[in-house]
Amino acid sequence: MEEQRSGACTVEIAAFDEFTALLTDTALTAGFDHIVFDTAPTGHTLRLLSLPAAWLSFIGDGTGTSCLGPLSGMAAQQGRYTQAVAALSDPTSTTLVLVARPERASLAEAQRASTELRALGIGHQRLVVNGLFTATPGTDDPLAVALHTQARDALDTMPPELAGLPRSTVGLRTISPVGVNELRRLAEDTDPAASPTSNSEPAPVDAGSFHGLIDTIAAAGAGLVMTMGKGGVGKTTVAAAVAVALAERGHRVHLTTTDPAAHIAEAMGGAEAVA
Repeated sequence: MEEQRSGACTVEIAAFDEFTALLTDTALTAGFDHIVFDTAPTGHTLRLLSLPAAWLSFIGDGTGTSCLGPLSGMAAQQGRYTQAVAALSDPTSTTLVLVARPERASLAEAQRASTELRALGIGHQRLVVNGLFTATPGTDDPLAVALHTQARDALDTMPPELAGLPRSTVGLRTISPVGVNELRRLAEDTDPAASPTSNSEPAPVDAGSFHGLIDTIAAAGAGLVMTMGKGGVGKTTVAAAVAVALAERGHRVHLTTTDPAAHIAEAMGGAEAVA
């Protein structure tokens, strides 16, 4: 029984069931004014949000079998899925906040999500641009100038459909907003630790350590490389950089991803192969 219940399908449906309950069970949510969902990365979330309509279609007349057993046993859930679809598409009750960094790839993903969500009937959307870096006026720090310029260029060239959404901007902060007090400051857009007159020098970059990593991997002749970490830390960028560096050393490299968002193409600038 434990083995049969440990499959990905069972876990996903359990999470989905909890999600639809919070959308539709008024007894469960009666004590709250708002329900706030911190969702999974884009690919997983789009799949989750498409499930209510998909299950309604799949249940159909109640014949057939799903990974959870006969569909006739799921007829009782049909009403809940109908309510979930209605709740998600109701602009008076559901707001979808797209969060992106001021970077081309991040904004492109937000645009993709916005388009697919509209196709699902979820049209009440807002955009939050998080971590916008602003260089100190008059600075001659090339890194600061580059970060400032790249962010503005990305915002100026974002897809028009995304640019048309109501937008909020959160500045890049000097400290991680962890804890209730710091989260309040984030909402107030204040950063008491910021110092516009700071004369500190940027930390040196140890580029040799990355080349050393590539040399170590290449020395084995063949093998598997996996990049892992929290979302947004740069796993895809590192994976693409490793693939390019190995290819430059004469190795044949297959670069792929397990992330449904599939950022590999953006990281490679649209290139499908590295010679």
